[in-house]
Amino acid sequence: MADLARIESIIDGVLWMPLRQARILERLAVHLKPKRVLEIGTLHGAGSCYLGAIVSDYGGHVWTVDLPMADHQRNPCAEELLAKCELTNVSVIRRADGAEGWFLDFFRAKEPPLDLVYLDGGHDWKSVAAQLVMAWSALRSGGWLVMDDVQNQKYPDVGTLFDVSGTALSALHYRIGNWGLMMKSRPRDYVPATSSASNEETFRNG
Repeated sequence: MADLARIESIIDGVLWMPLRQARILERLAVHLKPKRVLEIGTLHGAGSCYLGAIVSDYGGHVWTVDLPMADHQRNPCAEELLAKCELTNVSVIRRADGAEGWFLDFFRAKEPPLDLVYLDGGHDWKSVAAQLVMAWSALRSGGWLVMDDVQNQKYPDVGTLFDVSGTALSALHYRIGNWGLMMKSRPRDYVPATSSASNEETFRNG
């Protein structure tokens, strides 16, 4: 298993993904065994480091996409953190057309589908809707979409779109804290839990 405690010690409080959230991804990876992972929204690269460490157990690769680096993304930047963590399986991609442009290239090249998408990019309705639709199209059957800030009152569009999309797609979807998790294709034997708490317990123990 990836040494996430070591990654945490290197990241040392860099925003935005804490170790407790990374543990959720680690648990998910045990079942998913992800090899192709996309992160939308790099910022300082904390999430990129955790994702890179987790998928390294399965010979996987992470692509993390963001807009060209702004001042608030420096000190540290993702490349610096990844180097400190000695992770070589993460590609940092910065482009003016952002995730939407990356997805267009992905579809044009007819790339193999993704196992996991972690969505933490733009938080307005238009950005979230566009990235969610593209991410869902890029996922393989049985793949997972993880969305950040679904319960953040500063970004109400994120949670609304997560709930609406999950219902419209008839997808297994639930919340764990500030995250929303959605699986592409509902297992036939899945029985919806009566609360988010029981969903979390099912996820942790299932």
